[in-house]
Amino acid sequence: MAQIISLLGDLLSLTQSIVSLVSGKASQATTDLILSAANYLVAAINNVLGDLEDSTTGLAAIRSQIDTNAALATAQYNDLVARLTTTQQAGSPVTLPTSPPSGYGGATAPSVWDVPIGAADETARYMLAQCGHLVENMLSTSKILGAKSDFFSLEGTIATEGYPFVESGPPTASPANILSTDNRGTWLDREWPSNGPLTWQYDPASDSYYYQDHNGSPDLIWRCLITSEWFTRLQAAAVTTATIRVPPIWPGLAAVTLGSPVALASHVTVTTPMDGVIIALTAVPPDKPRYVIGDMTSVAHIGQVAFASDNGDVEFPQNFAFPSGLYTPRSMVRAAGCKLRAVQGVAGTVTPWLITP
Repeated sequence: MAQIISLLGDLLSLTQSIVSLVSGKASQATTDLILSAANYLVAAINNVLGDLEDSTTGLAAIRSQIDTNAALATAQYNDLVARLTTTQQAGSPVTLPTSPPSGYGGATAPSVWDVPIGAADETARYMLAQCGHLVENMLSTSKILGAKSDFFSLEGTIATEGYPFVESGPPTASPANILSTDNRGTWLDREWPSNGPLTWQYDPASDSYYYQDHNGSPDLIWRCLITSEWFTRLQAAAVTTATIRVPPIWPGLAAVTLGSPVALASHVTVTTPMDGVIIALTAVPPDKPRYVIGDMTSVAHIGQVAFASDNGDVEFPQNFAFPSGLYTPRSMVRAAGCKLRAVQGVAGTVTPWLITP
């Protein structure tokens, strides 16, 4: 365009020179200059015409390219409009094609889901199942992770296989049930026995026992936090508690079974097992010392009761003195019987009793 404008300026100047020449005012030098400029102008116009008519960059080629681009733009616009009108809209039901598109392997699921993917050539079906199992196990594990236990902890990784973890919470085991012959393994097996082929396993690296439920995720285990030193202390406490023996204590009338009353005499032996006796006095000698305790009168030096063991041994005797008195063994948890002595003038009964199981 700049070249054309420049040529038009030259053409105007040349036209003015020709007018001067025709009017007889131009010199020979001017005439020669006009002829030279005319030849230049003709050559320049021919060059411009060549450029405008060039098959690649000329006006016709430019118009052809414009028409081609316009056609492409129209086609692309129409395609975009068509795609937008067929896009699934939110809230609208999905309409599936009655037959699979070309190249999708037919209408069977295996042709889609059994295609190997990944470096290990695992199928899409297998990978999808793994994702599902992972989510299931994450959900089930989250339910039991909230359970707290002083003696057990949950360890491991959540499986992506089809092994949902049993939602039974942590194992339970009572230290009070530890026997003198137990070790950690026997105690755990008895308190929380295995539901399958697996039992409590010993881990020498951590000096601990762990348990894996056979229905659970392969990588999740319950580990017992009780160390060997801790177990020794718990065992000592449990065994000491279990071996402590105390004499019977009257638990209340509703919790005992009364035996048959036996009449008092100068010498009486009762051979039935008993946790104690009730001695009821109906007569006492008038010459014995008396002591009023509250609203009851205690009479001294009127008799004694001694409880006997299952080996025939008797413990130190106890004096009886009240009109109705309760007496229990002092050196045994249960007596095999008792022996009584009463002075002349004493009358009444002795009734054995047992604590109801």
